[in-house]
Amino acid sequence: MDGDRRLLAVAAPASAAAVLGNDDLLREILLRLGFPTCLVHAALVSKRWLHHASNPAFLRRFCERNPPRVLGVFACYPGTPYKYLPLPQPPELAALSRRAASSFDGAFTANTYQRVVHCRNSRLITVFLHEGAYMHSLLEPLLARESEAVLPQTPLPRHLPQALTQGVLSLTFLPKDGGHNGITLVSLWKVWREVRAEVCVLGSGGWGVPTTAVTEVDLPYAETNFIEMLPPVHGKVFMVTGLGYTLGLGLATSTFFTLELPVGVRSNYMLSCAEGSGIYLVSADGFHLSVWLHGVNSIKLLLYRLGFQKTTDF
Repeated sequence: MDGDRRLLAVAAPASAAAVLGNDDLLREILLRLGFPTCLVHAALVSKRWLHHASNPAFLRRFCERNPPRVLGVFACYPGTPYKYLPLPQPPELAALSRRAASSFDGAFTANTYQRVVHCRNSRLITVFLHEGAYMHSLLEPLLARESEAVLPQTPLPRHLPQALTQGVLSLTFLPKDGGHNGITLVSLWKVWREVRAEVCVLGSGGWGVPTTAVTEVDLPYAETNFIEMLPPVHGKVFMVTGLGYTLGLGLATSTFFTLELPVGVRSNYMLSCAEGSGIYLVSADGFHLSVWLHGVNSIKLLLYRLGFQKTTDF
């Protein structure tokens, strides 16, 4: 028996070395770690492990297999600062959740008028009032360094007429990747049935020269206003009209287009990215939540009501 134990003791390290010494097997093991924090710890083992863990193709596979988890949500009431509410987390993410809570509490306690305008990939753009002017800041709560940076003053539209039938709707939002460069400002206004928009992108030298777009829209009354501008989906922003369609603006081409809404959907909805070029539309009516998928060739409705679900093709 003692001999068997000695053989097993010798064989175990040899087997582990054979597995971990195989690059293909090592990548599959790293892929199944489950949490980015675990991957960072594994990358510190050796230069070889770091080489595999930092490979762009591997990181894409890791992100697809282990999508980001929601650490918490924001809650606020009119006239009160935002409150960060952490969600229950596994031990591997507890430290990150505490860091996020500390950063948010510090930022929103210091300025009770600070409001979130866009959130993407664990970064937020907020707007706050400073010496009579609205300023924007970038929050990165998961970073160990200083987590907040004030952005350059957003420019006013260059070709704004004096007579408007709707004031300027503005939206500042984040790009997919990190850094300050690529933050985009969209300003939209309306003069009767003519709609104009300007798009500015923040670079290393400040806000760039705006591109413009112009169109005319079919409104029952020229005085009809757009309700709000929604965050970007697949490089496009959408204006809520309440008229059975949404007005979209392609940021890369600076062109307007319209997207017809499902029957019965007016203004209480949000849009989100789906796989490929698809778009999710989520509308609410009391306890009735409808989730629509707009694809290339069809529109599909996922209907949820009091725990029941059904799928209908249109």
